[in-house]
Amino acid sequence: MKKYLGPLCFVVVCFLIAFRDVLSDRLLTCEGCSIHPTFLALIWSVECAVLAWLVRSIRERSFGFVKPFLQLKRQQQLDFLKLGVATWIVYIVTVYGIRALSSPVFNLIDYGSMPMLTLWTAARINRERITIHQSIGAVFSVSGIFILMFALGGTDAPLNNWPLWLAFAFLSPLFTSVCSSLQSRQVKQDMAPDEVLLYRFPIPAVLTVIWFCFVKLTETPADPVNVNFHYLPAILFIGAMTVFLPLWLLCYAFVRSSVGQLASYLFLIAVFTFALAPLLVKRTWDPTRFPQVLVSAMLLLIGYVIAEGLLKRPKRSGGEGGSGEGEGELA
Repeated sequence: MKKYLGPLCFVVVCFLIAFRDVLSDRLLTCEGCSIHPTFLALIWSVECAVLAWLVRSIRERSFGFVKPFLQLKRQQQLDFLKLGVATWIVYIVTVYGIRALSSPVFNLIDYGSMPMLTLWTAARINRERITIHQSIGAVFSVSGIFILMFALGGTDAPLNNWPLWLAFAFLSPLFTSVCSSLQSRQVKQDMAPDEVLLYRFPIPAVLTVIWFCFVKLTETPADPVNVNFHYLPAILFIGAMTVFLPLWLLCYAFVRSSVGQLASYLFLIAVFTFALAPLLVKRTWDPTRFPQVLVSAMLLLIGYVIAEGLLKRPKRSGGEGGSGEGEGELA
């Protein structure tokens, strides 16, 4: 039963992230609220740092966090510096990208291309051995994403310069893959999930405060920096349940599963987003492009099945069975 905890956490994480992005889409674009992207990133980065500090304080019965950080190895401190900067880039790109492209289009690019990038960072940062079926599955998934992008044809993108935003959006999967690998490495070094998040979010919180001040000073009537504190309770609730919670669960998943295995689940975020977005956000859709969408969905499913190794022939019992070593999973 325990071997299914990692995959179960991955599925829950994917659903919560998709729910977060769809709700962000609604907050960023709906009439009457139209909250500025930087305000969302600011609230959520500060909230995650505070929640991680509270969880660690209760667990350790100590409110200190500076001294434990200074006692970490130099490599761990450097990893947290990289993790903090990468996290800030991811959240800024995400909130701006969702506003410009819509949550379905952005998540299609983000989490459709992320499996390949996650496998690459898992090999480079965590020295995980990537198997052939994982690589082939990632290729199928990426192919499905590109076909789905063609099917969209910009119908959901409200900007004329949306191809530039597409290129900008690829920064998110790149740096998210780096974050996943660095976070996994910290967990493998016996750090508690709340500690990983505690030292991950102060840097993006500070950087977002600086960025918020910059955009506030340079705001224009065409792009006002709306904060709308009336929605603050809802934003805080969304942050706790769909920003902090999935990252916290991800740390626990990495105890039993690897970054390479996570890569085969990431396409579910795009699938969940396409399922949830029509329920919460008004978007146009061209029904004549359904065949391309169907082909894309088939490629995504095939990619998932191959990456998970479900198409492999079962191993014979005895000496050929092995222990599963080299499959990208941890014992």
